[in-house]
Amino acid sequence: MKKIHPIFSSQRTDKIRVDRKQAHCKLRAQAKINLSLNILGKRPDNYHQLHSIMQSLALHDIIELTLKPINPADETIISLFSDNAALSSGKENIAYRSAKTFLEYFKLKANLTISLVKNISLAAGLAGGSANGAAVLRGLANLYNNPQSRIFFQCASSLNQDDSQDTSNITNFFNNIYSAGHINDERNNQINVITKAELLKIAVSIGADVPFCLQRGTALCEGIGEIISPLNSFSGKPVLIYSPPETVLTAEAFQELNAQPLTKLKLADQKTFDHYNQIIHTGLKSMNEYFSNDFTSPILHKYPHLQNICHAFKQTGSQFVRFTGSGPTIFAIYNSYTKRDYALNKLEQSGFPGTFTATYTQDAWD
Repeated sequence: MKKIHPIFSSQRTDKIRVDRKQAHCKLRAQAKINLSLNILGKRPDNYHQLHSIMQSLALHDIIELTLKPINPADETIISLFSDNAALSSGKENIAYRSAKTFLEYFKLKANLTISLVKNISLAAGLAGGSANGAAVLRGLANLYNNPQSRIFFQCASSLNQDDSQDTSNITNFFNNIYSAGHINDERNNQINVITKAELLKIAVSIGADVPFCLQRGTALCEGIGEIISPLNSFSGKPVLIYSPPETVLTAEAFQELNAQPLTKLKLADQKTFDHYNQIIHTGLKSMNEYFSNDFTSPILHKYPHLQNICHAFKQTGSQFVRFTGSGPTIFAIYNSYTKRDYALNKLEQSGFPGTFTATYTQDAWD
């Protein structure tokens, strides 16, 4: 894996720079935690029906997108670079897939370089990959919607057979997911402005957490993650994260959970939103009583020693300790930054393998 490009490394995020040779933007890709995560059942389409309150964090990766001129006769070029040698730079990388899906969906071509600085742990339930994918979608939309940088995109007048098949598969996915009419496809052949609704439509085809990583903030996520209902802000709360050396693959975690077939689908209503807002407003003690993660038992069954970490967090004064996603990362929320920093110093001296990261909840930055 090649190292990060040093270009514009000191530039502030979400600002587009354009000259005759290239267009560039830099974005934060925020991690997330699950304040709650409940699996309601397995749907007939083999996806799992989620009911999860997600919260974005200040912890983030940095995504830099650079567009250079492309000859109308040339095919799309996507190059990916990262400072993390463990991260794939190929077509299976979610940032790469997001760029490819974006360009194919809008029938565009580009000469694109993606540079990625990783701060979010891999395979940790923090949605690091999904956050990267969402940032790529946001960045490409920003570049296209800016008249000065739009000139670096070319219309894809024709697609090769493989790409046409990929596009057909994506379209079929959209039609299946949105058959209930959540979002209607009203695009014209001539794209004027790429909307957030269209990005959400693409996002759900890439991964279950990608739609929320586009939205960010505090939200209830349902369906397979594409039905997002914002809740009152929970920003600015001190968080301490523990990333153990163990990993949990999401697919294996769902197999271990062995969810039963979904027999009845009922989405949340305003009464549910008001209830969740009240719980969050009341504080961590109330959240600890009502919010749970269905993956907790399977994780502790596989890695029982992680119970010691949960206990240690509680001993340092946190009233809300949970696994995020399908694990194995654990987070604790504290009532003050002083308590969080005390806990960090205490736990770093405990000899637990893995790493501790101090951060805080944060609404969408850009």
